[in-house]
Formats: sequence, C-alpha cells, structure tokens
Amino acid sequence: MPLFDEFDADLYNHISMDCFYVCDKEDIDFMDLIYAHEESL
Repeated sequence: MPLFDEFDADLYNHISMDCFYVCDKEDIDFMDLIYAHEESL
C-alpha cells in the first residue's frame, strides 16, 4: 500500500523541489536542514 496517492505524491515532489530551489539560491544545503531537524527531535 503506497504512503501517498498520486495527487499527494505530486504535491510533495513539487514542494520538495521548491525547497531545493530556494536553498540553492541562498547557498544552503537542504539536506543539512533535514539532518539538523532530525537531530533536534
């Protein structure tokens, strides 16, 4: 059973790509943000 339906998967992919785009423009490593957030949990 998939975690997302097709609509939600497309939305998630779009938002993720936006995050990578903004971070790239600001010279921020998006994955570093994710790891920092995971460590704070």
